Amino acid sequence: MIELMTKIIELIRRSNFLLSLTILFSIFLAYYISLTIIYHFALYQYDIAFTETPNETIMQESFLKQLLFVVIIGPLFETLIFQKWLYQLLSLFKVLKRNKIWLILISAFIFGSIHIYSLSYIVYNVFAGIILMSAYVLRKGKNPYLFVATLHALMNLFVILMEPLEQKWFG
Repeated sequence: MIELMTKIIELIRRSNFLLSLTILFSIFLAYYISLTIIYHFALYQYDIAFTETPNETIMQESFLKQLLFVVIIGPLFETLIFQKWLYQLLSLFKVLKRNKIWLILISAFIFGSIHIYSLSYIVYNVFAGIILMSAYVLRKGKNPYLFVATLHALMNLFVILMEPLEQKWFG
């Protein structure tokens, strides 16, 4: 398993923009599908809501507004703050600069904690934060901001497109 992960990491580092994006988006898809199934069949009844969910707010807006805010503005803004600037800030600490795993985990927990709609949404976004900051670290030196913003936008677009299907399948 470790050998496979090492090969995937090296492939992402060395590959061109499109292939790296495809690999990381595929990882996101596997995670999204797995978590969605687990959530709806086992965890939904135990979730703790803190505020209105995106389904009760932004997902009620027109498709164009969703695209503007969730697929364009959100990823550009969040990537700037939670990957680019947070990477620069956390890299000031020598222990984190040397140990990227801790840097990725800390940034992922910060990223997840700003998505405070519900406990499950925080957990979902911690894992999304791991994918996004890992992508930033792995693509360092190859315009990681643009890469991560694009990956984030694709992830959000997929979620928007899947929302009606999830509502139909799971209620």
